[in-house]
Amino acid sequence: MLSWSAVTMGFDREHPIFTQLNLTIYPSMSVIGPSGSGKSTLLSSLLGYVSLFEGEILIDGVPADRTVVGQLISYMPQENILPGDLTLREYLSELAELDGQKSIQVKETVYEMASLVHLESVLDRRLGHMSGGMKRRALLAAVLLYPAPWVIIDEPTSGLDPEEQLTVLGLLSELSQKRHVVIATSRLEEVAALQGDIVLVLPQGQVEIMSRERLQAMARGHVFVLPDHEVDLGRTRLWQPMPDGQVKIFSDKPLPHAVSIEPTLEDGYYWYLSQRELMVS
Repeated sequence: MLSWSAVTMGFDREHPIFTQLNLTIYPSMSVIGPSGSGKSTLLSSLLGYVSLFEGEILIDGVPADRTVVGQLISYMPQENILPGDLTLREYLSELAELDGQKSIQVKETVYEMASLVHLESVLDRRLGHMSGGMKRRALLAAVLLYPAPWVIIDEPTSGLDPEEQLTVLGLLSELSQKRHVVIATSRLEEVAALQGDIVLVLPQGQVEIMSRERLQAMARGHVFVLPDHEVDLGRTRLWQPMPDGQVKIFSDKPLPHAVSIEPTLEDGYYWYLSQRELMVS
């Protein structure tokens, strides 16, 4: 497990991002929150990228120093930072050699990692000539090459088209059966790749762990549908268009002529965010 005990951290001691944070993250959990809420900061703190002013960060019960991090965590950043002049085969081979693998093992490892992310057919293509989705998968192959038990991924499908998003999320779902996967995301649909609870991160350093069932249930009794001609959108703060000329309305009390519907997980998340914004404002 990953744990933060009475942690105050950030980039400026006078304005920490998290104050006295107590949190435990288990495998297959998703860290979700709006852009700028601090979710990437939370996970990158495991790598020492954030100044720790107070408290302790542990990885499987061991203090998170540089040696421990290198042994226990493979980290995939949001940006696809890759050497564009190398082929995928050259890139993965260099990483395998740096990991101390013998020459006889490298060829087998490279093919295995490329196959895991469905890129074995483009091993000799230069990374700079790959699509965004291929680059994302190439970076995932590099992360998987290291046998660390924990795989931490920041914004898994950032910059990908819908088809590539599905491919990457499918890979994460498969990977979570073998390794301890944790993702940070601002997109709720990415949460479907994993089965664990959800860590909700909000601005002002607020953090809360919630099961999927509880998050979905938070919107029960607050989601309604109405024909679009009956809705005054100018007076409605939360709404979504629906098929067949209807509009989904979020409200803290029943609306005239509106039909209450069972909320989705997405509805629960939007309702949760709206209520937290009201509490802060």
